[in-house]
Amino acid sequence: SICKDYISKTITLRNFAKIYYKLKQFNKAEKYYTLAIKTAKNELGKNHYQLGHSYLAYGEFCIKNGDDTTALFLLKNAYNIYLENFGQKNPNVSNALTEIGNYYYTNKDFLKSIEYYQQAIISNVYDFNDTNFYKNPNLENIILDIDLLYPLLGKAKAFYSLYSESPNNINNLKESLKCYDLAVKLIEKVRDYLSKESKYTLTENVKNTLNNAIKVSLALYKTTKDKKYFETAFEYAEKSKSAVLLASIRDVDAIKFSDIPEALQKIEKEINGNIRAYDKLVYDEKNSENPDSVKINLWESKLFYLNREHDILISKFEKEHKQYYSLKYDKNVISVKTIQKKLNKNKALIEYTVSDSLLFIFVITSEKFSAFELPIDSMFYNNIELLRKLLKNVSAENSNVNFRDYSIVSYQLYRDLIKPVQNLITAKDLIIIPDGILGYIPFEALISMLPDVEKIDYRNLFYLIKNYPISYSYSATLLFKDYKTKTTCNEVLAFAPTYEITDKTEKDQSPVLNKFSDILIPIKNAKTEINNINKIFDGKFLQDLDATELNFKTKANNFDVLHFAMHTIIDDENPMYSKMVFTLDNDSVEDGFLNTYEIYNLDLNARMVVLSACNTGFGKLSKGEGIMSLARGFLYSGVQSIIMTLWKIEDKSGVEIMTKFYTNLKEGYSIDNALRKAKLDYLKSASQFRAHPYFWAAYVDIGNTSPLCKSTGIKPILLSVCVLIIIVIISIWIYRKRYLSKYFSGKENV
Repeated sequence: SICKDYISKTITLRNFAKIYYKLKQFNKAEKYYTLAIKTAKNELGKNHYQLGHSYLAYGEFCIKNGDDTTALFLLKNAYNIYLENFGQKNPNVSNALTEIGNYYYTNKDFLKSIEYYQQAIISNVYDFNDTNFYKNPNLENIILDIDLLYPLLGKAKAFYSLYSESPNNINNLKESLKCYDLAVKLIEKVRDYLSKESKYTLTENVKNTLNNAIKVSLALYKTTKDKKYFETAFEYAEKSKSAVLLASIRDVDAIKFSDIPEALQKIEKEINGNIRAYDKLVYDEKNSENPDSVKINLWESKLFYLNREHDILISKFEKEHKQYYSLKYDKNVISVKTIQKKLNKNKALIEYTVSDSLLFIFVITSEKFSAFELPIDSMFYNNIELLRKLLKNVSAENSNVNFRDYSIVSYQLYRDLIKPVQNLITAKDLIIIPDGILGYIPFEALISMLPDVEKIDYRNLFYLIKNYPISYSYSATLLFKDYKTKTTCNEVLAFAPTYEITDKTEKDQSPVLNKFSDILIPIKNAKTEINNINKIFDGKFLQDLDATELNFKTKANNFDVLHFAMHTIIDDENPMYSKMVFTLDNDSVEDGFLNTYEIYNLDLNARMVVLSACNTGFGKLSKGEGIMSLARGFLYSGVQSIIMTLWKIEDKSGVEIMTKFYTNLKEGYSIDNALRKAKLDYLKSASQFRAHPYFWAAYVDIGNTSPLCKSTGIKPILLSVCVLIIIVIISIWIYRKRYLSKYFSGKENV
């Protein structure tokens, strides 16, 4: 008991030290590390593993603070204690050796660091004992998976640094790539058995790993001219995007399209639905004014058993259905060659990967591919933040300053993002795959030439949309995923709810309306929007008391297009609880709030969803995963194409753009061209103030851009040309007839 008390005290002192370190109070941090060592040594003994933990933690602190001599002494003490307590094959021993490797790496003794990283790898793999730097283990007999990752990454980094010192030794570069490749495989292995929340955390931590692997691959491509290294670099770029979303979609597809009986599929879906429902109950209760701990404990207990029941069922699927297992654990991403086969000749795919100091750009067309590595700094990120601010807020105040700022920053971002690849994308429709913070900006609003910034002229700026149709995707793998056959009825199911208190809402829902009174204000033109669409497309157009969540859930699967003209409530901290707000009709089954987690539990047949609501493409940015928006939920539920908004849309301009968008779709335009034409038509007629991108650039399209309708015939421009040709031919015919008539008449007179 006394020993346990001193162990707890030692751990507490170390935790205090870590807290002070995070607070940047380094003197206090050092004081508590010293106290932790003193307590462990005096009370637990000179060889106790807790003393080893304290030495290791203090040693890591000293490396970060440049105290090299003390650091090495502490780390070697930790290593010796671990070795005596646990033997050579142990994760603690591996961690100590990794930190010693880090010490030598920090001091630029790269060969020595690799020696220790190799020893750390040996300590974490049962059947691997090779001290040859150029040998790596397989991933079958690892003692602790995640602890093997760090020495592998250290070894990869050290080999790259050796190459940087001696660029002629390309073998060091190849060895670096081998280590990164093994590290990525290890990450994918670990990810398989983590919870979804832990997967997001892991993805955030490994983004730098994938970025470094891209850098090494492109260095090899540049040095050797071997195309396989370009393909490897692109593969890593793909793996760095929406990996959790892709894995989740593959899991759903594995259940749908494998040999699992429908009865078991139904049970799995029911359990999943119950898990999400209890999650919501716990979330709401914890966020209420007076949380009821009894309810929370009861629901969390229920969640525990539901999750265990789900795990058992999935384990049964994996063991008894080989097709399910192979589909679920497919780690492949789309190859460059496959993309080239699938791309039309008039399209170009541009994929971005962003690190702290480098921007990678991959450009792929049906004929060519190329990659660019460009340095970036804080100015790049500042420009993106400034552009976001200028796009989301429009005001007549300081309009000259805003126009100048917008013009300069959008042009600077054009130079960073588009100009380097300009010669490869001429006359192409663009597919943009952004990365990280780039997902917040509409590329079509960037300008390719600086105007006279002293004269406000938003309408005539050189926007990219004037040269290119632009669409987006979370990743190329998701974009070119094979979807099941969708309905082709071309009918629309549209919703325009009311947010006024009625007889149906007054009793129970008025408190909810009051709670969100600053958000749930009436949308003046929502009904106009869906009525305009009704004149263009057939379907069901529900408004006011009919625009309910229950009607959506019971009718959605029968329609090709789903359109929502409504409010959204965005929850940045918990994106799964962002919600679309239908008419609050006091229904006993549905509460009127369609949460993101509910969307994930749907199986939709629609080819396109239009989220004509505020901020539907906005959400929390998860590093390595992308923007956690409402739109992701619809992609997960099986929808191929999504129109979403990047900020709070303006009601009047939204109606105009959406009306023209549907008109263009009906005429047979592809989705990206239909949206582009609608925006350009809007720009032509807009006043200078309303030509600001705030009014038209919020709408972006994600996913498949294929036309929804067959062309209605000759396009207007082609028709005009044909008419002109006919007029010219008739004019020539009339002229010739008159001329010949006069000519022959003259001859007779002679």
